[in-house]
This record gives sequence, structure tokens and C-alpha cells, in this order.
Amino acid sequence: MYSDSDTQTLVRRLISRAYIMNSGMLDLARMGLSGLPEELYDLSKIVYLNLSHNNLEEYPDAIFNMTHLVYLNLGHNKLSKLPVEIGNLTRLRFLGLGHNQISELPPEIGNLTQLTRLHVDNNLLTDLPPEIANLVELTYVNLGYNRLKRSLAETLLGCSV
Repeated sequence: MYSDSDTQTLVRRLISRAYIMNSGMLDLARMGLSGLPEELYDLSKIVYLNLSHNNLEEYPDAIFNMTHLVYLNLGHNKLSKLPVEIGNLTRLRFLGLGHNQISELPPEIGNLTQLTRLHVDNNLLTDLPPEIANLVELTYVNLGYNRLKRSLAETLLGCSV
């Protein structure tokens, strides 16, 4: 098990390696992170970011400046709200938000028109914004274990099924 100091050192090394190698990929899953170091702000060209299985309660601002992101996994954290800035990430094809405490999705989710996979299972969602209909490339959606009052089909059709 890593101490907080060891974990932060390892995270900084992984971020530096991603920056130096220009790999576009950064996997910080299962690191016990509750926040991210400032070095992450220098990685605006990253395309793959995995922050799943951590202790994040807030979204690091740097994420929403990573407009080249194609894959973003924030599942299994302690996030309660999805900020409207999610709409900035228009290249996303995969968005993992499952196993958090998110109670609503902002209308800006509809800006993610390239999204093919959306995981928002095991949250506290009660409704979906109508803008979800803009996600015409979706091939997989996991909405299980939420508190939805209407199905995805009802939301998309705008009526009761």
C-alpha cells in the first residue's frame, strides 16, 4: 500500500511520462486519489484518461480543457454532479460515470454527438435531459440501478410507453 506521499510521487511520474512520451494516454485508476496535481493541467492533448476507482468528489478543472479526449472514465468515485463544461468535450466517444452519486445530467451532455458508449449506471438519476436524443452515435448505454421515472425510449420519444 502506498502512502499519500508515495501515491502523489507516482502520479506525478505517470503524468510526466505521458507528457514526455506524448502518448496521449494516462491511466490513474485505483490510485486512491482525492484530487489531481497541477501537472495534469499541462496535458491538454491527452485522448485517453482513466480516473476510475478513486476518491474524487469534484471534477478537476483540467479535464474540461482536454478537448482532444476520446475516452474519459470517472466511474467508481464520489462525484455528485456533472458540470455543464462536459459539453466542451465534443470528441468523446466513451464516457464512464457509473458508480457515483450523480443525480442529474446537464443538457450540455447533448453536445457529445460523437459519443458511442455511455455508462451512468449505479447513480441517483431520476430523469434524463431531452438533449440525450442528440447522441445519435450511441451504440451502448448503461442506465441500470438509477431512480429513473421514465425509460430512455420514453425520453427519446417524449411520451409514455
